[in-house]
Amino acid sequence: QLYKKQINYFEDDGKRVSLATQQTSQTRVSALSNFNNVRVILRYQRDIEEIAAEYKQEFNINNTIADLQVDVNAYSSKWVQNGACKAISSVVYASDYDRAQKIIRIRSIFEFTDTVERIMIDLVVNK
Repeated sequence: QLYKKQINYFEDDGKRVSLATQQTSQTRVSALSNFNNVRVILRYQRDIEEIAAEYKQEFNINNTIADLQVDVNAYSSKWVQNGACKAISSVVYASDYDRAQKIIRIRSIFEFTDTVERIMIDLVVNK
């Protein structure tokens, strides 16, 4: 019932105590319902901010945008390779307004990998 009510709880199976669910406080089911996904996004954001910081004071030209795109894609691919995400699609861009304001933008779209939360075991005994 705790699982169905999306309440986090721990299970003790005699060998170990483990987290039984990964629910966040979201009231509807989405990719952000599981806190492993939220942790990925927060870590991703921090790391992308560090990568992007290397481009401050660079010229706001297409070459800079292309170089940053390469770095963002390389970093994003690590999250796909380790299985945390099915895919991450990122675009580095600057509109004419952004260029006038000295801004480069990064938009990343995540598709998360589902986690196993419950395992059902069927035992059949024949005569």
